[in-house]
Order: sequence, then C-alpha cells, then structure tokens
Amino acid sequence: MKPAVIGFAAHSGTGKTTLLRRLIPALRAHGLRIGVIKHAHHTFDVDQPGKDSYELRHAGAQRVLIGSRVRWALMVEYEQGGNGDAQPTLAELLGHMPSSDLDLILVEGFKHEQFAKIELHRPSLARALLCLHDDSIIAVACDESLEPVPPVPVLDLNDIDSMRDFVLAYIANHSAAVSQPALAAAATRDEMTLMSGAANVPPPSGTLDLCYEGDPDLLPAAEATRRIQAHVPVIDDTQTVPLTEALARVLAHDVTSPLDVPGHTNSAVDGFALHGHALPSTGECTLQVIGRSFAGSPYPHSVATGQCVRIMTGAVMPAGTDTVVMLEHALGEGESESDTACAQTSVRIASGHRTGQNVRHAGEDLKAGQLMLRRGTRLMPAALGMLASVGIAEVAVTRTLRVAFFSTGDELRSLGETLSLGQVYDSNRYTLRGMLMRLGVEFIDMGVVRDDPDLLRSALDDACRQADVVITSGGVSTGDADYIKDLLQQRGQVGFWRVAVRPGRPLAFGVLCNDTNTRNTVFFGLPGNPVAVMVTFYQFVQPALLAMMGSQAPPPIPLLEARCPEALRKKPGRIEYYRAILSRDADGLLQVRPTGSTGSGLLHTMNDANCLIVLAEQQHDVPAHSVVPVQPFFAMV
Repeated sequence: MKPAVIGFAAHSGTGKTTLLRRLIPALRAHGLRIGVIKHAHHTFDVDQPGKDSYELRHAGAQRVLIGSRVRWALMVEYEQGGNGDAQPTLAELLGHMPSSDLDLILVEGFKHEQFAKIELHRPSLARALLCLHDDSIIAVACDESLEPVPPVPVLDLNDIDSMRDFVLAYIANHSAAVSQPALAAAATRDEMTLMSGAANVPPPSGTLDLCYEGDPDLLPAAEATRRIQAHVPVIDDTQTVPLTEALARVLAHDVTSPLDVPGHTNSAVDGFALHGHALPSTGECTLQVIGRSFAGSPYPHSVATGQCVRIMTGAVMPAGTDTVVMLEHALGEGESESDTACAQTSVRIASGHRTGQNVRHAGEDLKAGQLMLRRGTRLMPAALGMLASVGIAEVAVTRTLRVAFFSTGDELRSLGETLSLGQVYDSNRYTLRGMLMRLGVEFIDMGVVRDDPDLLRSALDDACRQADVVITSGGVSTGDADYIKDLLQQRGQVGFWRVAVRPGRPLAFGVLCNDTNTRNTVFFGLPGNPVAVMVTFYQFVQPALLAMMGSQAPPPIPLLEARCPEALRKKPGRIEYYRAILSRDADGLLQVRPTGSTGSGLLHTMNDANCLIVLAEQQHDVPAHSVVPVQPFFAMV
C-alpha cells in the first residue's frame, strides 16, 4: 500500500521545520515509518568539498548515487540554462522516494501544489490565510484563536499531541480509502473536517463517515472523538438569565468589564499607610498616627512626611501614601511586641520593608474595557464572581441543552417493581441522570423500553421530537435482540458502532432525523453494562454535550501521574480504563491501586474508585511500580 502524503504549508518564518522536528518523534513513537520531502527556494548542497561524491558531481556527473551500510543517497544535477529555473514537481520527487517501506511521507513546502496540506499560521506575522484560496488545505495549525473561524479544522500549533492525533486520523482515513473503493483515494478537506473533531466546524449535510467494522479494526478512540465533535451542532439559541441562575451555563457573547476592579487603590492588609520614602534602611523610624481609613469610609486628608494613617483591609489609600506596613509589624510607643498598636498616637517601624508593599492598585484585577470572559466560557463560581464584581446582574447564555434518555432490555425493571427470575433493576438511568444533572442540561427520562422494534422505534421518534440529544443504554451490541443499530440506520445515519476502548467497546454514534425533517438529533447508544456506561459517557458523550452547549474547545479530562504498586494486564490496540483509588504513600507521593475485579457489570468498583488509570492503545502489560496516567473523578465535570 502506498504511504499517505501530507504537507505542511506556510509563509516564510512560520516555523515549518521547527514543528516537524517535534512532530516526527511523536509519530515515530507510534511505530510509523516516515519519509520527508523538503522544498528549498535557494541553491543548496548536500555534500562538503573534498568528499568523493562532491568532486564527482562537480566533475560533470549528472547523477551520483552513494551508498553505505547505514544509508544511501541519490544526487541529481539539473542542466543550467534553458529551463534551468524550472522547479522539480512534488510528483517527480515522490517518484524518487522509495515508498514500499514507509507509512507516511511528510512534505515541507510545495504550498502551491494540490495535495493534502496542513497550513501553519501565526496571526502575529500579519499574513493572509492560505486556506481561503486553497481547497487542498485540510486544517490550520495556529498559535492564537482565529476570527472569523476558517472553513477547516483549527489545531493548536503548540500542542504536538493534537497535531499527532490529527495526522494519525488522516493516515487511518487514507488506509480505509485505499482498502475500500467506495472511499476517495485520498482524504479531502470535507473528509478531514469530519475526522477532525473541531467544534467550530458545522455538521455536514451529507452522510457520516463509514464505520470501521469488526475486530481487529475497531475505531480508534481519538478518531471516534473527532468524528463526534465534527458532527455535533452547536446550539445557537440564546437567553438572558440572572446571575443567580447562570451556574454551568455557557456564555453566548464576549463580556468586557465596564469598570476597573478594584475601583480604587486600596490596602491589602490591616496596618499603617505611609509613603515609602519614610521607611528606614536600618534601625527604626517613628511616625505620627494622624487618622484612620476604613473600607467604605476613607481618610479625607493628605499624609505628610513623618505621618501615617491606621488603615483597614480594602480601605482607600490616603493621598500621599503608597505603602502599607502590616499591623503586627508596627509597635506603639512603649509597647511590647505582643501588644497591639491600634490606639497609638505614634508607631515605630523597623527596617526590612519595601516601598509599595501590601497595596492593591486600581484596575489590578480588571481594567475598564478589558475582555474579561469569552463567548463559549462555561460559567463556574469564579466566573460568576467576576461578573458580580463589575456589577453585571444578568448575562446572555446559550439555551439549555435538552437530552432524552432511556434504557433498553426485557430484563430491566424500574424501581418499585417486583423482580422475577432473570430480571434486574435498571441502574443506568440513575447514573446517567446524575451525570447529566452535574452538566446542567435539561433531561427527559423516558424510562425502560422493552426489546421490541415497534416500541423502540416509537421511543426514538418521541425522543427525537423533544430533545437535541438522545442517549440509550443497552441494545447496541450484536445480539439477536439488539435492534438499535437497525433502527438508527432506518431513522438516520450511523457514524460508528464500535470503539477500541475497554470497557465500552459497543458504543454507537449517529444522527436521527425527526419526522418533519426540520432538524437532526444527535444519538449516542451506550453499552448496557453499568461501568461501561459511565466510562463512555465521560470519555465521549460529555465532551460532545459541552461542545453542543457552545463551550469552546471543551477541555480534556486532565491527567495526573501516579505510581502503581501492582502489575496491570494490557493488550495493545485499545485504550483500557482501570477503576482505581488515588492516594498518597508514606512519603506524600501520589500512588494508585486498582479497585479489584475489572468486570464492566460491577458498578460497586466505580463507587469504590476515585479515578481511572488510562492505558494507551499501544501499551502492553504494565510492570508493578510503574508510573501510570490517572484521570481523577473530581475533574470529570
């Protein structure tokens, strides 16, 4: 199979070579065999004078091939004059690249040729975006946010991991295209938009990507995430709510500060306000206390040399002062160090202080006109406090996302019903309800639906009419009574069906069309096992819901590193999540231990755990006492 070819195009000075020097090792770590073609705009030489190959070329040989036990190189000389200014084409150079033992060829330059390219862009260089006039560009890697958003996925130029994952997804798409005639021979801009997971790309009107079918060709988790993010629409309806009702909502517009915070220069501590030139460099000085300044009741007069003012935290700094000495660092005349200086008419201050200490300046937190919160910010407690600090009482947010969910299975019973042999109580709806409540979405609990095609079809239609997102649990495997897949294909489009994760392999994603065909509803079919429901929700569904709510670039769940005293079994080819308990050892260092059995039906192991150990796709068995990445549960909302 021919290797995938992907280029990196940019204006001069953007840093193509610097990026490739970082990206190539990241790709090599995934076992890829990589070739590079670089375009030079100037005369160059690959030899040094005095070397045999150099002398033979300069003697007139037009082609020199030199080989050794570690490498071989072919040097071709072009005739000067005539068409001597003609540049070799990329196709010509690719023809010289031995490709049978390569997985990927990276191309630096050739930005005017039509082949799949990633554009590198730095707004600070004030150069135009190439992608606006080049349909072969499949993504833009940028070091700042772009406005307006370009018509291709936007990658973080400084995030090598995301760049690597995008290239890996491109290679996977290239491999599928070569092996499946129904797909194009190489990825187009639209295909990579589907693959990219960029939340700023609107959902396509055409069909979803084809699914990878069957073991061992499970869809990689990173690619599943990209496909989900590429297809979920962003809710653009807005509403204005009081600040008291804005927790966890997503800002619909940028917010700038209408005033300075703090609005005046004030004291950060209780103490004495004075001018810095009064501070002694050695020994002590004595200052006369001429008044007091309280928060909300400032001292109205100016402070002269040799004077100070008793000041409270938050009080306005009096005219003539720029420094505050803490109360406990000033002694009243005749007092011991244990006494207070609150009621003294003079105080003694020793050396060791600096001018400007313990003072908060006007606008130090926020300046009037400053952008304080960006559109797409999820309003958490600190953001609410910021808004309140500038007097904003209500804020425009995207409307609440509506999510309908139900469980499927003849064996399931709701709480309060009597169990017969082989029946179990439905727990998945309650874990889903809890996770959705923490996200702040509006949810519609549709109960348990039996494994009956007509009942399931009716439930899906009903959910589709009411909600932006439909989530089911169970019925997405390959059993005789698993009807969801067929119904999804009848009612919409299947994006993928199985993902290379454990637990949670039977994860479905697609789009449902409602009966009026006026809009599409996003569909997630989660596994039936309780642990798999929670894992797949946190890893795949929650980021998608945040993106639909308008949250810009939903952050990944942060990873900690901890030492695991136990050996962990792991097969390469899938991500594995171990339920675990994160703690500190006797030395205060982070350590993590699995909770025990890894069965995906054992919900108590999730309750016992406070984190997940995350083992990467290519990871093999992990020896005892290894350092492993950990996702703490407290960071999953």
